[in-house]
Amino acid sequence: MGQDAPYRARIEVRIVDPKRVRSFARSAGRLAKNDTIDAEMIGWFAETFGEAPGQAHDAEREKLAQIVNTRQALLDLQSGLQNRSEHSGPEVVQRVQARQ
Repeated sequence: MGQDAPYRARIEVRIVDPKRVRSFARSAGRLAKNDTIDAEMIGWFAETFGEAPGQAHDAEREKLAQIVNTRQALLDLQSGLQNRSEHSGPEVVQRVQARQ
């Protein structure tokens, strides 16, 4: 079952920032890490803020977001490797890093 299964089943889906749900749970004093409590809080959040518009599924937009996220991860990795090489230790360490 793919991520687009709810859309194909014509189930309304809303994309919500998880931080909003967590803040909502915190304000209600319900922060336990428990799937049952988490599901209850998500349901309560959805009931409370039900007027938020649904979002149409756009497979192309989702693919683009994945590409952008992957590109950013690669840029972060590249930057980390460059930073690591700038602060290298002895010559033997530099040679090992150059081979990678």
